[in-house]
Amino acid sequence: MNESTLGAEDVSAVLVDDVRHVKRTTNWPAKLVERGIFLEKMNLLQHVGDQVFFANPLCVGFSEKHARSTVEGLFDAGLVVYVHSVKGNGPALYQKGDDMTEFYEGVGLMANAKHQSAHRKRRIR
Repeated sequence: MNESTLGAEDVSAVLVDDVRHVKRTTNWPAKLVERGIFLEKMNLLQHVGDQVFFANPLCVGFSEKHARSTVEGLFDAGLVVYVHSVKGNGPALYQKGDDMTEFYEGVGLMANAKHQSAHRKRRIR
């Protein structure tokens, strides 16, 4: 999708799914309604080569399974996945055919670390 501005404000296509109220689930796609609609529409439109931006790997998915589902949906629509910060090494660009094993494992490790951190904070209180 093209980036757009209105005056000084960026009005590019930005989708927001607020999942702060969701505790833990194994069915993230059902909780991320906007993402599902986006994937469905992109699959119909086939914007081949367009990039989808994620700030970090946990924005792609909250588990290995969820990240895989998101990335495969984007790849099926012909999109390229841009992740701004991967393992503190800066940006990474992924496209269909890339070996995503290390990325998915990294998402799993990050998700586990976040869950452990949240658990420790609750236990300390």
